[in-house]
Amino acid sequence: MINKLKEIKTKLNEKFFEREKEIEGLLVSILSGQHVFLVGAPGTGKSYLALELANIVNGSNYFEWQLGKYTTPEELFGAIRLDELEKGIHMRNTSNKLPEAHFAYLDEIFKGSTAILNTLLKIMNERVFDNNGQMRVPLITLIGASNELPEEDEGLEAMYDRFLLKYEVQPIRKRENRIKMRKGIGQDITIPSITMEELKELQLFAQIVDVPDKIHQLIEDIYVELNDEGIRVSDRRTFQSIKTLKAKAFLDNRNVVIEKDLLILQHIFWNTLDEKEVATEIIRNYALDQVTKTLERIKEEVNDILKPLENDTNEGFNYNYFVEIGAKLKNLATELENLKANHKDREEEIAEVLNYLNKQRKSLIDGALEPIG
Repeated sequence: MINKLKEIKTKLNEKFFEREKEIEGLLVSILSGQHVFLVGAPGTGKSYLALELANIVNGSNYFEWQLGKYTTPEELFGAIRLDELEKGIHMRNTSNKLPEAHFAYLDEIFKGSTAILNTLLKIMNERVFDNNGQMRVPLITLIGASNELPEEDEGLEAMYDRFLLKYEVQPIRKRENRIKMRKGIGQDITIPSITMEELKELQLFAQIVDVPDKIHQLIEDIYVELNDEGIRVSDRRTFQSIKTLKAKAFLDNRNVVIEKDLLILQHIFWNTLDEKEVATEIIRNYALDQVTKTLERIKEEVNDILKPLENDTNEGFNYNYFVEIGAKLKNLATELENLKANHKDREEEIAEVLNYLNKQRKSLIDGALEPIG
């Protein structure tokens, strides 16, 4: 079953260009039952991603709405049932509304009224809706979206904190991917699906993943360093992050959380975009061992080497230029070969980067460059 989940991840990445982190976050969210916040300019595909997420779980209900200052509770939670009101009972018809959804997407989430946001808080946190009595809701993941982060407001802060995973969705950066997107390449890809029963089983397996004491110690170290930088992470977020770490490890087909899994905290342990860069640097220092840091550096160097070719045609470069690029890539390949020879236990991980690099060297012949993962 985990192989099916990995196939879903692969197909989603083929369909959506430059959305690897967001896709990973959404899959982690449904495995851990957490909520996701997407911030980004209009037209970056936030709602499309949310809809595709719901489509991969057969039998799930999906609800989508855009909030505004005039949005009424009836629009989200259902109209009052007049037959019950005649009996003096205040009850809503929740059919096809948020209280019956497994997945929900609420655009401009922070523009809702105080009454709506307070009701949403209870649904998100406790999975209950007051409908003449406590009604259990089947909500797995709620995706909130906005073009900007919320202003400082006590009511909005409580809502914002309920979104454990946060992603800044950027426009597509690479020239070749923008062209592919305009051509509609990848839109006919069929995403595999799972049943609700399979999802529940996957969630169970994800939560029995082991979290070594060393990981708990590293999280505490990160927490302290972030606090020293003035970045406040609530106890609730720190506690809930364990579920996402387990889900991340499980998604990578492991039954133990390792240091590298801590990278997902880059999308949890910040509150403002100004904090994001500082938090990311701190977390990466704890999450990446020397081998991983070397691999990350080489990936960045490859990107830098190939970057001039992203927005230009090959006609703008002479033969010597391509020879120079080829030589630089060859040197990095040699470094990877030496790294692999000295770290037999990481051979598969190193070989993945080496294979990518060699593919890029070969692609220089016909100019068919591919994005790095």
